[in-house]
Amino acid sequence: MELPKLDTISNRDIFIFQTNENGFHGAGSAGWAFMGKASGWERNKTFMNQWNSGEKSKGLFAILRQSSGLMAGTDGIGWGICTCVSAAQPRSVSISEIIDQLKELNSYTVRKPFLQFIFAPIGTGHAGYSQDEMWEAYIESTEGRFPTNWFVIKNSKKVSFQHIFDSTKGNNPCLIK
Repeated sequence: MELPKLDTISNRDIFIFQTNENGFHGAGSAGWAFMGKASGWERNKTFMNQWNSGEKSKGLFAILRQSSGLMAGTDGIGWGICTCVSAAQPRSVSISEIIDQLKELNSYTVRKPFLQFIFAPIGTGHAGYSQDEMWEAYIESTEGRFPTNWFVIKNSKKVSFQHIFDSTKGNNPCLIK
């Protein structure tokens, strides 16, 4: 899985990214959703001033201090999946809590078939879960019937979750990197 290029997100796309409990969107897919880049928060004076203010602030597709759910940013819409308390605490949000959030997202996407949901890697990295664990979480949250409007970015192209599931016969396609 890759992060999309900023100019490839349309007004029909919702960017799905992993967050932490504090809504500190400074790195990884959350940093991309807030600042348009996956790192560098510690050198970004604007970001640090927003964080230190204690107030919620709108980023590109995320809201600083909001840990999960739908977020209206300045350039588009994002949806955060809270996967850890902080980067220093892997597996601090249980896989069942992540699955519940994915089920909530699934319920929302079914009601919004005209939108496309573009996923960044969720649950791996600082969150501490393996690719296999997250693939199983995606399957469990949708009962193996992925919404047709769920996509990942692979080789700079949108690829549907259902296509991946069908083409791998349900096996982990190693896309959750």
